[in-house]
Amino acid sequence: MNLSDVINNYASGVYSHMNWEDERVVFNFLHNNVGDVHLLEPMLRSEDFSSQYAACYIISETGQDANDLLHLINPLLGSANFAVRNIALECYRWHAKKTEEYFDALILLNDKEWVVRTTVSWVISEMNRFEIEGCIDFLNANNHSDVAMSLKRCLNINLSDVVNGVLNLNDLSNIDLIVLYGLLYTSEYDKFDYIDYFINTGREDWQWFKKF
Repeated sequence: MNLSDVINNYASGVYSHMNWEDERVVFNFLHNNVGDVHLLEPMLRSEDFSSQYAACYIISETGQDANDLLHLINPLLGSANFAVRNIALECYRWHAKKTEEYFDALILLNDKEWVVRTTVSWVISEMNRFEIEGCIDFLNANNHSDVAMSLKRCLNINLSDVVNGVLNLNDLSNIDLIVLYGLLYTSEYDKFDYIDYFINTGREDWQWFKKF
């Protein structure tokens, strides 16, 4: 297998019609041999979902600095394929550095798919308070006041009230819960110790945690 051929074949959509087992062999070869993730640019520019997903997955896991690839990943946040949107968010989680780079990721708090919405909480977990506050004005100015209000409201919540059961999570919106979950992760608390509070709200976004 040739690395250049694999990248070009992904980008041209050759592998999108492969069965899962065969495509996994190709993907593993790419993952293990790509070296510089910037070689994946053609796959990010591709219109093929399999190509976009594979490239973003590898970039989300790399220890390399891939911040300069976010301009190619940004359009994928609006992909018609929810799996692509979701893995693009993971790239933002690990490679965003500036406040303005988080704007489009936070808008997906309103995504129609619960798995995408909950992944935004992981993005928030990598942000500091200054970065979150810096996003609020932008979101208000770009017709996303519900997201902005949720960020502002949750920043003012005492997290100890959550972990001590003082705050009734059922009084919060779904966006609030996702934001709050991300904020818990950035705090001294281990969010997995308190996941039952979120599961017990009965909201769809948290039900998948029941399997763990």
